Amino acid sequence: MAERELTLPEVHPFSRQDTNICKGVAILMMYVHHLFYSSDTRGMEQVVFWLGSESQVVLFARACKLCVAVFVFLTAYGTTLSYGQKCGKERVADWFAYSRRRYFSLMTGFWIVYADSQIISFFTARTRVSIYGESPVMRWFYTILDALGLADAFGTPTYNATWWYMSLAVLLVFCMPPIIALVKRLSWSTIPIAILVPRLCEWDMSTTMLRYLLVIIVGVLAAEHHLFERLLVWFRGLRCRAAFWCFFPVCVAIVGFLMWFICKKGYASMLEAPAVFLLCFAGYAYLSVIPLVKNILAFLGKHSMNMFLTHTLIKAYFFNEFSYSFGYPELILLVLVADTLVLSLLLEGERKLLSRGWTMLHARLAPRN
Repeated sequence: MAERELTLPEVHPFSRQDTNICKGVAILMMYVHHLFYSSDTRGMEQVVFWLGSESQVVLFARACKLCVAVFVFLTAYGTTLSYGQKCGKERVADWFAYSRRRYFSLMTGFWIVYADSQIISFFTARTRVSIYGESPVMRWFYTILDALGLADAFGTPTYNATWWYMSLAVLLVFCMPPIIALVKRLSWSTIPIAILVPRLCEWDMSTTMLRYLLVIIVGVLAAEHHLFERLLVWFRGLRCRAAFWCFFPVCVAIVGFLMWFICKKGYASMLEAPAVFLLCFAGYAYLSVIPLVKNILAFLGKHSMNMFLTHTLIKAYFFNEFSYSFGYPELILLVLVADTLVLSLLLEGERKLLSRGWTMLHARLAPRN
């Protein structure tokens, strides 16, 4: 990938901090989606709706499924930058070596949560037998697939329904290098190709990879051509600086309309890409300059992986009544955020201890000259 251009000195590049801000927004959207996406959700009978009716909150929660596309976009964007810095060659062996490193980096945190959940299962009604079945052989087979993040890909049982995303994440890890190489060669023509070819071939657009293909390609193009930075430079070049700040409510309104239209009409694969691009631009250009807001969202984004992995265990499986007992949607959301943040901090401590223990064990077992 080309080096970042020297013609963009006026703005800071889309950084890890900006990524975490966008992840912070996305994890809040995910929580809203999972907490209130249906009137039949267990615990919803305890909720007191006061800012809007139940049907309005449910519609908004369903629209918040856009959070998945946000994570996919950020993965594509970040991988494009990382791949350009760490893997300049385009040989298959280099692709695989790069993907293998990213796979183990991705799965390390998941394996800790997965192992902890299996230990906890001995003390809850959600046991391994109840999820994976009575047969010891099949139970271990399903356990291995689930632990590898492949349960959704193979259609096998999973301990946590929300972990379906791990199959998409694993698929992205190994598919991103060839996708990046293809986009570098075809550039903007990959957008009409991604829209037309699957539909002309009558492929099933409900499959996760095809549904988010356009989002992935837009993420790669945004990183490859520095679209966020270029757009911000253009705004700052306008004589009327107020136009920049006026675009923020316009951006929010467009994203909100697209979320509503997607939820109502179902054109997710085509409309999610512009919605996600505008949402992430808003995080980069506007939220990143609001001190308290950017710090809170970046902190949430930093812990978003652990929060994603654990929140369903709390709100749906282990502490459902507790999660919804606070009555008001805002309190329910706030308590779940607080619970999973505490869990994330504990998990990070556990990861550091395990890493330190592994380093010490490796040092002792290593052959001495």
